[in-house]
Amino acid sequence: MSARYAIRAPQRGDIDEIVALCREHATFERADYAAEGKAVRLASALFGDHPRLWCRVAEAEDEGGSRLVGYAAYTLEYATWDAAPYMHLDCLYLRLEARGAGVGRRLMDAVIAEARPGLRARRVADAALERVGHRLLWAARRRRRGQGALHPRVRLARRARSLARGGAYASVG
Repeated sequence: MSARYAIRAPQRGDIDEIVALCREHATFERADYAAEGKAVRLASALFGDHPRLWCRVAEAEDEGGSRLVGYAAYTLEYATWDAAPYMHLDCLYLRLEARGAGVGRRLMDAVIAEARPGLRARRVADAALERVGHRLLWAARRRRRGQGALHPRVRLARRARSLARGGAYASVG
């Protein structure tokens, strides 16, 4: 039986798995990562009285149970030149097992949906998302040859154009 994937908001019980995904993401990017204290700080940023971080997670379910296989994390920022708020997609990561199954696209679509105007808040902490309007910025890193990019450049550029046509902004660097 193949895995079924669900995209959802994180729950407090997901924090340790999110930290593990962050560690894997850092390894994938060939960056240092110290997990010490991250669970407490991420829980506060996601679930505190004044959230500073929002996230969607990808959960796989199969005969072995359920587990997180990816995440997209974003923050709310303010653009001085535009004098307007926007969403900044900070991280997008999928475990190898979930790549190629459309899970990354579903995560991006979930984040884009949060940036669309007129959305109703799903919970009190998400009320801040209603003020964002319709702007999303994601500056993707260029990948080194042979590094196994999450998104090939052509697909990433197409997605960026799609975002721009849909009323969101994307920066591919």
